[in-house]
Amino acid sequence: MARLRLDVGRTEHTPPEFCEASAKVAYELGMVAHTARALHYYRVPESPSLECQLIYNALIHSFLLGIRNLYEFLWGGQSDGIHAKAFVEPGKWTAKRPKFRKGEHWKPMNHTGNPVDGQDLIKLIQTRLAHLSWKRVSEGKVAWFVLPIAAEFVAPLSTFVSQVAADRLSPDLCTAVQELADFVCSIELSAKKSR
Repeated sequence: MARLRLDVGRTEHTPPEFCEASAKVAYELGMVAHTARALHYYRVPESPSLECQLIYNALIHSFLLGIRNLYEFLWGGQSDGIHAKAFVEPGKWTAKRPKFRKGEHWKPMNHTGNPVDGQDLIKLIQTRLAHLSWKRVSEGKVAWFVLPIAAEFVAPLSTFVSQVAADRLSPDLCTAVQELADFVCSIELSAKKSR
């Protein structure tokens, strides 16, 4: 099979390699969707036992690690990482992808009460979860609003899936995007009905 040249300086990949790479993205998205669902329904008691707190911590860690990986996939990150822009013609993804909106619509997340954008969200994940930083000590806890964070990824992932040739996409990714969209929609609808 012929290798496709995507852009100057980029490694060449075949459609089956892209399909396999998109299956890795589907795994991350599946973890985000399943942990978001679990966190939505999991209630930590006011005075939780160590076991309850550990379960919550494991869920939030898994969720946020997946969010970080999806952010880097969609908006850039590690130079050796799998990125959405590699799947389509040069410049096409960058022109079509939705911007990561500031956090006014899903409540501020940082300790100062300021709106958080995508890079700020990733910095929070880095300093409060992925690394042992002094910000964990000096700035206290962060309120992670799981459902709105997950919802922020539905439109960009749906746009991505619509832009990529079918032979480069794992069916698992298409399914995972739809499952996350359905879950977010169902929670938003039930919240509207209860108002």
